[in-house]
Amino acid sequence: MCYELSLTKSAKQLEKAIQVKFREGIDYVPYYHASSSNFPTLYTISTTQEAKTSHIKAMEWGMVASWGQHDIENYCKKHKNWNAEGETMLDLPTYTEAARTRRCLI
Repeated sequence: MCYELSLTKSAKQLEKAIQVKFREGIDYVPYYHASSSNFPTLYTISTTQEAKTSHIKAMEWGMVASWGQHDIENYCKKHKNWNAEGETMLDLPTYTEAARTRRCLI
C-alpha cells in the first residue's frame, strides 16, 4: 500500500492536544508529504495492558520478517512489506509468526 502523510505540529502542540508526552530521547521532527517508499519515522501513542500511562513513540511503518533481522536496512530495500492482508497473512511465512505473537492496531 502506498501512502503519503503529514504531521506539521510542534512537539508541544501535539502533547497538549492529545495529553500524552513524548518518550524520553525522541528527536521529533515534523514532516510534510512523507512517502511510504522512504520509510519515514511515524509517531504513535504506545501503551500496554500493564502500563498505567501512555507515551508517544517513534516507529517505522512496515514489517521485517524473522529472517531479515540481521540486516534490516537491506531487507527493507528488497522486501517492501508495508501491509499484510487479513485474509492471507496467516498463510504466508513472512507474516504468520508476527500475526500470532506481535500485533499493532493502527
